[in-house]
This record gives sequence, structure tokens and C-alpha cells, in this order.
Amino acid sequence: MLKQDRFICEFLVRKDTNKLLKNLSSLIQLRIAVAGNVDAGKSTTIGVLSQSVVDDGDGYARQYLFTHKHEVQTGRSSSIGMEILGFNTKGESVNDALKKYKAPSWPEIIENSNKIVTFFDLCGHEK
Repeated sequence: MLKQDRFICEFLVRKDTNKLLKNLSSLIQLRIAVAGNVDAGKSTTIGVLSQSVVDDGDGYARQYLFTHKHEVQTGRSSSIGMEILGFNTKGESVNDALKKYKAPSWPEIIENSNKIVTFFDLCGHEK
């Protein structure tokens, strides 16, 4: 068995917001496209990060990203999906704070965030 090196990186992106007004142009935005082979765990990873849920091994976390009935039935993405994750000035997840009462909408997440990470979930099937 070939041993592969694995790495984990943590980044904290900050911007001096003292002079900025609270509007969409003042948000720090990061866009991440997640690509890989079929069944590599792309949707599951995004679901775990954006929903703060633990996957059960049967696709619990990725169910939050699916938009079509056949995706839920097959467990595979068939379209490009998008999910956002917001952070406040302390680096805490806004999604978690808003989730206490109901599932937060994108406008609610953006309104309460200083940083937004947008995930693009790409399909793994070859054309």
C-alpha cells in the first residue's frame, strides 16, 4: 500500500473594515470550486462545512445541496450547485448562529456576515 502525504491548511483572511460601510461591496468574498472524480465526497464536504452537520456515511450532509429529485434518489449531483458560508468579525460561522431558529436564507447570511465563502459544487462525471 502506497502511503500518501496529506496536508491541512488553515487561513484567516482579514481586512481593515474601520472605514468601510456595511454593504455588499465591503464584504470579503472567497469563491471555491470543488472538483474531483465521481463519489470523491465533494457534495458531502460542502454539506458538512456549510450546514455544520456530521455525515452518517449514507449521504446525510449532501442532501442539503441537492436541488433535483433524481439527485436525492441516486445520491449524485447532476448540476452545478452553490452554497455560501458566512463569518462574522470574530471568525465564527454566521450560518450556525442563524440556524438556531430556522434555516437561514442567503440574504440573512450576507446581512450578518463580514466574510462570505461561496462553494461551487461541480459534477464528477465525464461528459
